[in-house]
Amino acid sequence: MAILADITNRVRLELGDQPKLFRFNDGGDGSQKSFYVEVKPIEVATLLVKVNGVTQLNPSQYEVEPDIGVIHFKTAPALNADITVTGTAYR
Repeated sequence: MAILADITNRVRLELGDQPKLFRFNDGGDGSQKSFYVEVKPIEVATLLVKVNGVTQLNPSQYEVEPDIGVIHFKTAPALNADITVTGTAYR
């Protein structure tokens, strides 16, 4: 029996909607909590979010709105913090 992920992958393949790897970099300002990563939709299972090289945990340290490509940190990254997000997006 096929699982939902298998069906989703098959439909994307049929439509030519292939996964694309992305990398987003930004800097913290001490107050901004939400960052638009400029790609959507995001495959949440592939995300790797780091602040100053330290992996952040979902959902305890951030949340994702995958359909619009936004990462919301629970606590704003510090001033000049290096924010890196890598993962897979579609379209």
